Amino acid sequence: MEVKIRKANSKDLIPAWRVKEKCRRKKGMLRQDFLTFSADFSANKSFIAENTEKVVGFIICRNNGYISIFGVHPDYTREGIGTALVNRVKSNHKNLWCHVRITNDGALEFYENYGFDKRNIARNYYVNGDDAYVMVYSEK
Repeated sequence: MEVKIRKANSKDLIPAWRVKEKCRRKKGMLRQDFLTFSADFSANKSFIAENTEKVVGFIICRNNGYISIFGVHPDYTREGIGTALVNRVKSNHKNLWCHVRITNDGALEFYENYGFDKRNIARNYYVNGDDAYVMVYSEK
């Protein structure tokens, strides 16, 4: 499947939100409410992945290289879309970092395979009290 990565615009907010909600329902992750998501999406560098039919993934990256929210539609995982999205934001940053829920095995595997390292644990990082790993990617 051919996927195009491009800078997001305001029309991409709702399709990206729908992808995030599919991820939340499937895996119990990405629990941001719409207000938080839309503010983050609009205020930062956001990119989307789309095939010929629809948005299938998104990534939101802040100016300091922090990946705040990132998701790929569950029907399209393991097709290189996540890697393509991270590659896109990496083209603007030598260093990337993010928080990953310690129970999110799929995300942990993805980031570790990409070359991110676990730097420390942020205790009670999430609203529900879950801990997060701080994951860091440094270009060598």
